[in-house]
Amino acid sequence: MLDLSGPLGNGLHARYEELIQQAAYLVSYLVKEECKVELFINRLDADNKVDHLRMSDGRKQLRLALVRLAWIHESNRFVASKRFGRIIERQKHPHAELIRIDASFLKQMSVG
Repeated sequence: MLDLSGPLGNGLHARYEELIQQAAYLVSYLVKEECKVELFINRLDADNKVDHLRMSDGRKQLRLALVRLAWIHESNRFVASKRFGRIIERQKHPHAELIRIDASFLKQMSVG
């Protein structure tokens, strides 16, 4: 789950590029470890739905995820954190382990 909202849960985080880099690294690592990956981004797509890459594995999944991450732009429309969390709980694969990359993730990186 990639939540690009600012620390208060809305707007775009000032360090959103770092969040995207961390998501790209994590997806790459998980695919190389032969894990299946499902990706949610709190960006709205052309159909006004949360950007969602369905669960899959392999090099094709890695390529699709990296392309989606590369297409993120500050002019996109984003969903607030609370709403995004509720959407994910309803839509994520039932066996998926949720990994959050968000503003709190950056705080953990700077402390650790």
